[in-house]
Amino acid sequence: MATKSNVKAEPAIDRIAVYCRVSSEEQREKQSIQMQVSAAEHYVGMQQSGGREVAISGWYLDDGISGTIQIAEREQGHRLLEDAQKGQFTRLLVWKLDRLGRHVSIILNLADEFERLGITITSITEPFDTSNSAGRLMVNILASFADFEHDTIIERSIAGTNERARAGQWLGGIVPYGYEVLGAKRDARLLVSEHQLPSVAMTEADVVRLIYRRLAEDKHSCVQIADELNSLGVPPAYVKDNRQIKRGKRKTNTAGIWRPSRIRNLVINPVYKGTHVYGRRSRKSRQTIERSVPAIVTEDLWDEAQRTLHQNLINSPRNCHRQYLLHGLIKCGHCGLTYTGCIYHGKDRYYRCNGKTAYRGPTRGKCPGKIVKAEPIEDAVWAEIEHLLLTPNEVLLKLDELDADSGRRHAVLEAEKLTLTRTIADKDNERARVVGLYRKGIITVDDLEGQLATVKAETKAAQARLTHIEQELTNTELRKVQFTTIEDRLGEIRSILDGGLTYQVKRQIVELLVTQVKVTTVGEGTSRHIDAEVTFAFDQNALCSGYTNRGSWPRPA
Repeated sequence: MATKSNVKAEPAIDRIAVYCRVSSEEQREKQSIQMQVSAAEHYVGMQQSGGREVAISGWYLDDGISGTIQIAEREQGHRLLEDAQKGQFTRLLVWKLDRLGRHVSIILNLADEFERLGITITSITEPFDTSNSAGRLMVNILASFADFEHDTIIERSIAGTNERARAGQWLGGIVPYGYEVLGAKRDARLLVSEHQLPSVAMTEADVVRLIYRRLAEDKHSCVQIADELNSLGVPPAYVKDNRQIKRGKRKTNTAGIWRPSRIRNLVINPVYKGTHVYGRRSRKSRQTIERSVPAIVTEDLWDEAQRTLHQNLINSPRNCHRQYLLHGLIKCGHCGLTYTGCIYHGKDRYYRCNGKTAYRGPTRGKCPGKIVKAEPIEDAVWAEIEHLLLTPNEVLLKLDELDADSGRRHAVLEAEKLTLTRTIADKDNERARVVGLYRKGIITVDDLEGQLATVKAETKAAQARLTHIEQELTNTELRKVQFTTIEDRLGEIRSILDGGLTYQVKRQIVELLVTQVKVTTVGEGTSRHIDAEVTFAFDQNALCSGYTNRGSWPRPA
């Protein structure tokens, strides 16, 4: 006969894995993770004193690891998952749910994985336990809050960073060549570097000024400037700072030379005219902030350098094996893209719109612009240039007329400017008189507010008109300066002609005189033909001619 055993079954031990994480170096230095460890030890001790059979099976401490990283990619998190698969613990203990991750997807995926393995998650500071449905609901809610808190922290951090950037603080990154950072943390500021470079009697700022002068004043190319700096032995940034670049898994020294691309990237940086753009290199979509820094070159010199870069791009022969007199100057009247040289039938030179080959999206398709045979349009443009050079008085007379009109317009604008200035001053007196009437009790508060609003609106309108007039006056002055240089330019071209009409000479003259040649295709089917309009550099609107590929080039009356 079977008898009951008096031996009681041993209760199963609750094996607990403790996971702790802090995300920053600052938290690591403050030993924040030790606080989580102490809290876990206290929690387990309370469980044991209450009569529960619990034991810590392992500690998993990720120190200085962001919660946005998947747990499998963290060193201790990866070990935690491996031990969970082996069944080494039955419960996961964390100080707070967001220690597992800062995104909803990370937390919920991990909770599902542990539930599948029969492991419950317990938080020391939050009232949930995934061993029941209410606890699982709470996990979803807390995961959403963790994600929300993470986004809020980022928003506040970006707002604080932007505020410090606006105040002029240097917030890290590669210091532009020619500058240095003075101060630390909130006192860090970008200053012009006037320290002499090793091996050359120049400072970094001197090198930057030299580059801009060579471009803006001497019209050198980036290749020429790079050759000059290399011949002088000027150390580039990586050599100066003893920096290395990473190639594969190893860091190696650079070639230690200036390259044309490095020159270009330096020149287009607005920091050298005193405008630093913070946030433009950020991989995330964030607001860019412009702040003032000490300038190394003047804004006029910076602008002129940009124009030289653009002109060098237009005039560069690149990889052309044949000569195209108008390369970079012909623009399409349909899509606005540039016509470039090409060869048909093995030998004939043509200009073709880039819109006929470049993909512009499914709705726009290829440009309908007709290809243009090179020789006829080049001959036509050159014939117009010869006419201009042989009859310069016609050009100067037209520009003198424009200058006279500009002078008369200038006088009218000056008179109106004086009147508006007096009107604005009178409005200030009128405002004072209205206030005086109110103080004497002659008008009411409503009358006062109405009159002041009227005076304010009239003043604003007068000020807006005055601003517009001042801009027009500036434009007329600039036009006058431009007109005075035309005779000198024509003289310069005639001196070039004395050297002989090689292709290089003709191209040089075209660059000096022609701004663009606009080509438009008109007609349908086999009757399609080309209309072209050439714009000269003297005045964008004054000197234009029309060309058709039917052999005519009518000059304007």
